[in-house]
Amino acid sequence: MIDSSKWLPAEQLVEVMTRIYKLRLTTPSGGNISMMDDEGNVWLTPSQIDKGRLQPSDIVKICPDGSIVGKHDPTSEYPFHLGIYNSRPDIKAIVHSHPCALVAFSITNCNTDFRLVPALLKSGNLLGFTSYCIPGSDELAKVVSEGFSKGNDAIIMENHGIITSGANLLSAFQYLENLEALATIYLNCKRIGSPIYLSDEQLLRSNICLPLIQPKNSGTIPDENEQNLRKELVHYMKRAYSRNLSTATSGCWSVRIDKNSYLIVPEGIDANYLETSDIVRIKSDGLQENNILSHYFKLHQSIYNTHSEVNAICCAMPVFLMAFAVSDASFDTRTIPESYIVLQNVPELEFDGFYTNVLEIQKSITNSSPCAIVQNECFLATGSSLFQVFDRVEVAEFTAQSIIDSRLLGPISPISEYAISALKRRYLSD
Repeated sequence: MIDSSKWLPAEQLVEVMTRIYKLRLTTPSGGNISMMDDEGNVWLTPSQIDKGRLQPSDIVKICPDGSIVGKHDPTSEYPFHLGIYNSRPDIKAIVHSHPCALVAFSITNCNTDFRLVPALLKSGNLLGFTSYCIPGSDELAKVVSEGFSKGNDAIIMENHGIITSGANLLSAFQYLENLEALATIYLNCKRIGSPIYLSDEQLLRSNICLPLIQPKNSGTIPDENEQNLRKELVHYMKRAYSRNLSTATSGCWSVRIDKNSYLIVPEGIDANYLETSDIVRIKSDGLQENNILSHYFKLHQSIYNTHSEVNAICCAMPVFLMAFAVSDASFDTRTIPESYIVLQNVPELEFDGFYTNVLEIQKSITNSSPCAIVQNECFLATGSSLFQVFDRVEVAEFTAQSIIDSRLLGPISPISEYAISALKRRYLSD
């Protein structure tokens, strides 16, 4: 895992703003980000500079005495950045942008209850809403600062956009990315059904049930097979991120080494910087690498222990598939031959805490049901290889988007039972 904290402030701002722009979370002229260093200097993106071509030399510094250093003017909205830092000493980074889904909430004053997917709505992150104020004004700085002083870690500004914060720039960015995913999931959900919200008790249980585990370091050097599997795991995790099948920190991938051991991606690793050395090896007699284990550990281990045919597993949260996980709508794979052949039957399982319903999920995995939708949690895919699992996740997301898009045209005409039987005989027979 690359330690971005060792980069200079200007390098960090360029790196994060470039990611925000490439992910279509803002436009070339929209949004601004900042961070505060240990000396109290605030580093900001400049005013009216193309976000797609930003360079470290473009970054502006505001010193504690108020003096400004840089060849450009700071963003015109720097007053609310300074106001937030003054009102919340724990905040060291701020991201403001105009992502499409969150702006939809901004321009409609719509309900912002995102209690849908606990893995994307981390415990302690509160989301607020402020009334409209002129951008760059002292009034905006005042209402935004008051919102953060109440304990909010993010604020949607009426007819404006979103502000997220964090202890560092990456965490503020990751919070933005997860909130935009939640907002997109919510909007997709509303196109096909009614949202299934989690109660405060369910959210609390989700957090309580997930103690992080600190594995032991065995010092074992990976052999060639394991090294190749680590590379494959990193490849597919990064590929899933580049294909919008996950956010930087959501989901989990694993792959079997042999019948007694497997590799799994640890908790909270940013997919953009994932390296083979970050991967955790697990054996039946204990944990083997010195990393923080994923919350999905028990679920993956249970499936490997009971399904010898499964060699790879993914828990993913793509924004179209998750619309089915958080709504009362059903997911039907009988759309085109590829969807049914690759996915077959996809059961939908009820929410029961945060990956605590291991036994039911484990039992749902069969030769004719290699995948499952777990309500308010994830899309689970299993397979004989990482490629097969990746293919299933991507086919499922394409299928979900097609179903959601078809609602504008009329009812779906599923493949007939006769045609399904023919597909089974030709492609799915043992």
